[in-house]
Amino acid sequence: MRSSKGNVLGFAGWRGGAEPAAADALQAAALAAVENSDPVVAPGQYLLVETDAVYGNTTLTEAGDYVSYLTMNRDKLYVPADRSDDWVWVRSFREPYKSFSAEGEALAQKSYADEVAEADGVPELLRSAMSTSTTPILLIG
Repeated sequence: MRSSKGNVLGFAGWRGGAEPAAADALQAAALAAVENSDPVVAPGQYLLVETDAVYGNTTLTEAGDYVSYLTMNRDKLYVPADRSDDWVWVRSFREPYKSFSAEGEALAQKSYADEVAEADGVPELLRSAMSTSTTPILLIG
C-alpha cells in the first residue's frame, strides 16, 4: 500500500519502507539490472565468478576470554559454457582481514600460517562434474 507521499505504509499506518531518495536509487538500480545480462560464454570457454567474502572467527582462549577477528576469502569459480562439463572452484586461504586486539591479530596470523603450511602453500582446487543422473560428483585434486 502506498501513502500519498509515495512511501510504503506499515501496520496500523506506521510509515515503513525507504525514504524517497533511497527508494528512487533502488528503483534505478533494479531497472539497470533488468537491462543487463550475463556475458555470453562460447563453447569451450568458462565464465569466471570471483567472490571476496569476509568471515568472522571467534576463539575461546586458554584464559577463558573470547577473541575475535575477521578473515577474507578470495575464491574463483570457473563455470563452463556447457554446464555439464567440469566446474572448477579455486578456494583461497583465509587471509587475516581485521583484528580487534593484539591477541586477535596474533591468532589470525597463526591460523593463516597454519592453513598455508598444511596445504603446502597450494590453494584448494575442487572440480565438479555432472553425472548421468544430474547429481553433482565432486572431484578433488
